Amino acid sequence: NSIGGGVVRYYRNPENIGARRNFNLGIALSRGQWIHVLPEDEYVLPGFYSRLKKSLEKCSDSVGAAFTGYENINEKGKIIFSQQVYGKDTGIHQDWLWKIGTSNVLNPCAVVIRRSTHEHLGCYDPGNTYTPDWELYKRIASFYDWWYEGDILARYREHDNNMTSELILSGAQATSIRLGIEISESYLPAEHCAAITAKARNHYFNYCLNHMVIPLKTGNLAGAFRLLQEALKIDPSPQAVEKLFTWLTQSEAAPLRDEIASKLRSIMLNHSSESFYFAYP
Repeated sequence: NSIGGGVVRYYRNPENIGARRNFNLGIALSRGQWIHVLPEDEYVLPGFYSRLKKSLEKCSDSVGAAFTGYENINEKGKIIFSQQVYGKDTGIHQDWLWKIGTSNVLNPCAVVIRRSTHEHLGCYDPGNTYTPDWELYKRIASFYDWWYEGDILARYREHDNNMTSELILSGAQATSIRLGIEISESYLPAEHCAAITAKARNHYFNYCLNHMVIPLKTGNLAGAFRLLQEALKIDPSPQAVEKLFTWLTQSEAAPLRDEIASKLRSIMLNHSSESFYFAYP
């Protein structure tokens, strides 16, 4: 209190409860009508709160959350990515459910959520390691409008020691993505659910394919193989399988090809010839 002047309060958990439960506890302890979860890797730029306050005070109750443009920076503070989903077009956008339903185009630093929205729909799913934010955003977009503030007013720092990097290397990221897709099928509007889900599966299959090289470069074959398995669970369509086979022909995929061949040989050796039956016309 001596540092925060009554505005900032500090609470220490008696034990490590994990990032998502920590976020949920912070939401439960928070005050005010709008809640902003700001992880340690992220920060806001001047004008974030004042601009949103000015806009949201005029919004109807149909608006359950809001977001701004944001940038990703590296460990040295250099901007490496910029995201303004609707450019400078501030306001409510009717296609938002389709955008957020297909892929997570947000970072928590850029998002504020109305307290009554949390009271209605809940908080982060603690069982989802990587995509609880995306799943929450889809949940909210299924029931509420979102306000978009066009200026870049927040930043997310990328570095090798954050949770995202660790999950990519292990392949666990794809498992969480798949869970995020499957969970939202229970609440997406019935008339759009199949189409949005299909777009999400296609998008994240390609995402997994593009990111498979990351664990491969570190020699983490187990992580790459898990990513491959999850990619096929996300999108098992013939088109996806064909795309995977094409990707596996690349030179950078050679270690993974060898790993797949080794596993197939192991399966064959563990079955006697009597275990196989062939039918001929």
